[in-house]
Amino acid sequence: MCMHDTFEQEAKGFRSYLLADDRIIIHVASWHQIQNEEQFGRDLAYVASIIPQDQVRIALIGDGADWLWKHMKACFPQGRQVLDYYHCAEHIHKVAKVQYGESSFRL
Repeated sequence: MCMHDTFEQEAKGFRSYLLADDRIIIHVASWHQIQNEEQFGRDLAYVASIIPQDQVRIALIGDGADWLWKHMKACFPQGRQVLDYYHCAEHIHKVAKVQYGESSFRL
């Protein structure tokens, strides 16, 4: 089991942004709480209920944890899932080590 697949009472959060016509990013809301998965799901569902999803395109950026995608897809069914940069780079590094070996990472 991946460390990201376990869920404890810890800080969880999400942010929402709008992309304006002139490509300006507008921060709309942030929500960060110490909570469990069920509480997180309820809070995300509330935010989803006030967003006019039929009028916007939605990208869901996350760390790849199954519980996170489950809640994001339930709340934003038309959203496109995107793995965050940090976790994507982590996976690419693991693949590179398998492909090229540990010695290729030494200078």
